[in-house]
Amino acid sequence: MLEDKLRDIVKQRMVEERLDYGDLAKLAGVDRKSVQNFIEGTAGVRLHTVELILQALKIDLREVLEREREREEAEYTRVKVYGSIGASKEGLEPVDVVDEIILPVRIKKNGVIAFKVRGNSMHPSIVDGSIVLIDTNIKQPEHEKIFVFYMPYKGAVVKRTIFLNQDTIILKSDNELYGEFVFTRRDFELGEVMVVGKVILSIQKYS
Repeated sequence: MLEDKLRDIVKQRMVEERLDYGDLAKLAGVDRKSVQNFIEGTAGVRLHTVELILQALKIDLREVLEREREREEAEYTRVKVYGSIGASKEGLEPVDVVDEIILPVRIKKNGVIAFKVRGNSMHPSIVDGSIVLIDTNIKQPEHEKIFVFYMPYKGAVVKRTIFLNQDTIILKSDNELYGEFVFTRRDFELGEVMVVGKVILSIQKYS
C-alpha cells in the first residue's frame, strides 16, 4: 500500500538525518503525537499533516507515486480472458475475448491463458462465471486433477480427470447433478477429445 511505502521512506530518511519524533515534529510544524501516529500507523493522520512531514524531509510525493506506478507495471500484467476455445490447422486456439484481468507477471508465464467458465458442472470447485488459468504446456492428464479439454462436437469443457484403468479416462464433473464423459486413449489419439491444458488457478466470480 502507498501509505506503508511512505512510512518506510520517512523512516529511512529519519535514520539518515538522525531525527527522532520530536525533531521531525519541529521541522514539519506539527505535534509529536501526529508524527508518531503516522510512523507507527496506530491512528489516522490528516492528509495535510502527512504532506507537511514529507515536505520537511524533502520527499516528493509525485516522485514516490511515479516509482510505485512503474513498480506495479513491472510486477503485473494485463491478461485477456477468453470465452471459448476452437480448433485450427495449427491446433487449439483461444477465441472470443470476453474480459481482462491483471495478474502478477510470475503467474502469467508463456503458455498460460485465461478462460471464463460458464455452467455449474464443476461446482463447488469452480463456480459459474469463474476465470480459470490454464497452463497449455501441460498436455498429459493427471489423476484427480482439473483440466480443460476440447471436443469437436461440444467445444471446451472443464473436468476432473479420473483414470479408471490404463486405457480408460473419465472426465468427471464435481457437481453430482451433471454427467461424465468416458474416453479411451485411442479417442485421444484420433482427436475425439484433446487436452487444452491444466487448470492451475481458479478466480471465483459469483455471477
